[in-house]
This record gives sequence, structure tokens and C-alpha cells, in this order.
Amino acid sequence: MDWFYRFPKSSLNMLDSLVHDVILQEDFKQSDFVGFSAKREVKHLDGFLGQSNGPVEENEDDTPIPHSLRDGWYHTSLSIPLPHARSSFASEDNAPKLTIDGFYYRKPLEVIKEALRDPSSSSFHLQGHKLFWKRSEDTPPQRLYSEAYTSDRMLEMEREIRSGPILPGPEVETVVLPIKLYSDSTVLSMIGNISLWPIYMFFGSLSKYVGLKPSAFQECHIAYIPSLPHSIKRAYKDIYGVLPTSDVLSHLKRELMQAVWYHILNDPDLIESFVNGLIFDCLDGITRRFMIRWFTYGADYPEKCLLICMAFLGECLCYNCMAKKSTVIQLGLKRDMQRRINNIRSDSQDLRDRVEDARKFIFEKGRAVKSDYVKHALGEGSWTPVVNSFSKIFSEFGFDYIKMFTVDLLHEIEIGTRKSILIHLLRLLFASNREMIDELNSR
Repeated sequence: MDWFYRFPKSSLNMLDSLVHDVILQEDFKQSDFVGFSAKREVKHLDGFLGQSNGPVEENEDDTPIPHSLRDGWYHTSLSIPLPHARSSFASEDNAPKLTIDGFYYRKPLEVIKEALRDPSSSSFHLQGHKLFWKRSEDTPPQRLYSEAYTSDRMLEMEREIRSGPILPGPEVETVVLPIKLYSDSTVLSMIGNISLWPIYMFFGSLSKYVGLKPSAFQECHIAYIPSLPHSIKRAYKDIYGVLPTSDVLSHLKRELMQAVWYHILNDPDLIESFVNGLIFDCLDGITRRFMIRWFTYGADYPEKCLLICMAFLGECLCYNCMAKKSTVIQLGLKRDMQRRINNIRSDSQDLRDRVEDARKFIFEKGRAVKSDYVKHALGEGSWTPVVNSFSKIFSEFGFDYIKMFTVDLLHEIEIGTRKSILIHLLRLLFASNREMIDELNSR
């Protein structure tokens, strides 16, 4: 009990565990603890795990906290080129680089294999289908849109695979494994600026009514996006003699986001599984070929702009179409909807060539990142001179990354459009008769 009260963070469960799981065990020997050092034992444990070179952080009490990379986590640094107006180089590769440390990630393919070994994989829906419902015998059936595996996009992916070339390897059942991605910067405290920027991965083959239960543990963290270091301005000035402009800092944030995803996606085994499938022995004893497909990517609007490589609140606002700001007032009209359907955003070789030309102006000609030369090279669409990682790796296999991005119901509807409409209605009530606000509150 003296030990227990010496450390305020101790719990009764910890005390019970110390007594029953350690002291009362048959192989417990008091002599084994002679000369015991927690710091030394932690290093021994890290060495046993083969990660003795991992970073060790110090806490407030100067007690070493092992930051070993366990459970498939990796630690690395990222490098992005630094642009500067009036500074030209032979190529982009010769430009100065900014190294950003502290990037932690897991390999998506390892997470996928782990999920397929989990007992919950027996609940996966391996074939896409349409779901219908009839209110009564006399009413016509209605199509229900509820799950990833009942969507038209899932059926479209299955048709693409069936009509594609014959895949190498054994002839086994081939199924689509839809992967849903999500990322959002998270503030961890109400006081201060402590935050994390995690990336999550979900499996569309599992019903949302199962996957969204906290007890199901189906939300897989695959990375933590680092921020630009506070020393970026000093490092930039040491190289170029001037501080970076706001346009340069915005450009570097976009570059960092794409560098994160390129490091995650640039895995030969993952690319092979995307192209030819992952042959896996399932828990039901059947060997299947899982065609990994990036199904959706959920993010709020500012983050979508980073991921799609489009300007935030640019001339073309929408991440799905090329509609311009001047046409926003026509929102909801038939001609506006037709305009959005006809001018859809899409990945293309022409777009990739334009981005490459814009980057040549920046690094080889020394033009500013928002100069007229760069804007002219990019053309219409409010694109930015940043290479998209999904496009760079998977475009050659016919994948259009822009189709991933969906409406973010939380940020764009519930606390976005719906909240704005409610505030507008409240203002109308207040302008009409202030007493109506009290009547609304009472109702």
C-alpha cells in the first residue's frame, strides 16, 4: 500500500495485478530484481523487438518513455522541395529540400491482411448487390442506398474487373475489397494547441452498423500527418536569405500532404494487389483474390482542397465539377445541375502534363508559385502546381482519384448548410418580430 500511495496515477487494478500477476506467480524470484533498472530493461525490450534504434522521449519526471514502433508502425522523415521566386535550378531534383521528421505510418496492405485474419471478416459482404424494399404488396419496390456494397460504384468496380484482362495466378473467386479513407485534424485539448492529424481506414465490405461500433475496433489508424515545423521560416531564410511568403507556405502544406500519401501508397506489394489482386486464404477455408480498390475518401472542404490539389475557395469552388463562383447564385436550378454534370472534374494525362509544366516554371524558371506563368500553365479549374500521389501511382491503371471524394455530411451538411439555413431563418424571425424568437424557443 505504501507503493500504491506513492504514485497518484496508480489504480486498484494495477495494485491487484502487481500482487497476483507478479508477486504470487510460481516463477517469481526476489533475487531476479537485484540491480533492476527500468531504463535498461526498456532498452533490452526494444532490442528484442529489433527496434533498438527507435527514438526515446523524456517526460516531466525524466523517466524514459519507450517510443518503439510496435504493431506494424513505422517512423520516417519526409522531404519536399523548396521553391523561391527568381531562383532557378537545372531540375526540380536539384532544388533545396526541407526534411520533416516525425511521420508515423502503417503499411495499408499489412492492415488489410490483419483485417482479413480477424474473425469480423466472416461478416464481410463479398459481392455487390442492389437492395430493394416494398412498403406493401401493392406498392412498387424502392431502391435502398445504405452500404458501400449496395452502391452503383461497387457494381461498377465489379464490372470493370470482370471485363478486364485475365489475371495471373490460380483461378479462384475474385472479389472487390472497397477501402474507405478518412482524415481530419483533431484538437486534443480545449486549452492550448495540442492536436493530431490522423488518417483512418475502413472496410466497405463490412456493414456500417457493425463497423461503427466502438467495440468492433474496425477503425484502423494508418498514419499521423505531421505539420510543417516551426523552424521552416528560419530554414528557408538560411537558404534563400528571405522569409517564405504566405503563398509559399500554403504550397509547402500541399506538398507535405502529397508526400505523406506518396510514402504510404508507394508500396510495390500494395500496387500489385491493386492491379492483380491479393490471393488470401480466408477463415472459411476458401482461397479468394481480393482486388483492393480505393472506394471513398471523407474529409472536410479545406482538407479536400489539399488532397485534390485545388485552390481553397478558388474561382472553381466545387471539388466535383468546374462550376465557377459567378454561377453559385444559380444553385438549385436545372441549368446549374446540367452545367455541373457536363463540367465534371476528372484526372487526365492533360492535367498531369499541365501540372508538370507549371512545376518547371517554378523550379527551372524561378517563377513564383502564384505567378501568371504558373496560372496560365495550369489552365482553368483552380488547380495547384502539386502532383497528386494517387494519380502519380494509380492513374496508369485507369484509376480516377477524384471519384473517391464524397460529401462530408458532418461538416458540409449538419454543421455547414443546415446550420447556416437555421441561422438565416432566425435572423428573418428577429427582423420580422423579436417576440417570435421567444415563441420559437418555447416551442
